[in-house]
Amino acid sequence: MLRTKITNSCTCTDEDGEPTLDDCYGCWQDVVSEFTSDVEQFFNSATNGEFRIEGLPLWYGDVFRVTKVANAKELLRAITVNGDWQLSYWVEGEILHCLLSHHDVPTGRAFTVEPIIESEE
Repeated sequence: MLRTKITNSCTCTDEDGEPTLDDCYGCWQDVVSEFTSDVEQFFNSATNGEFRIEGLPLWYGDVFRVTKVANAKELLRAITVNGDWQLSYWVEGEILHCLLSHHDVPTGRAFTVEPIIESEE
């Protein structure tokens, strides 16, 4: 079981690889690309892009919801917060296991994401 840790707190660099606040080359795109690659089979198992998120840790408590997304980047947005965050994740069978840390949950809390698979009738 491969466990990956990603963050949206990237250190941006210029074309020469030097830290900068002006331009950012590749940092966020690399995070999205890694997540997309890691969850590709899991993501494609949802027949219509719907996922059940159970226990997403937000400032007002754990959230249980269903979300419909078009791609893995939108799924990543749905399982993180609008702020700095760190996400550890791994796929085990049909479940994406996650541990999300952010300013309201600095030590992190676990939650799961499952594809909603429509039965063919």
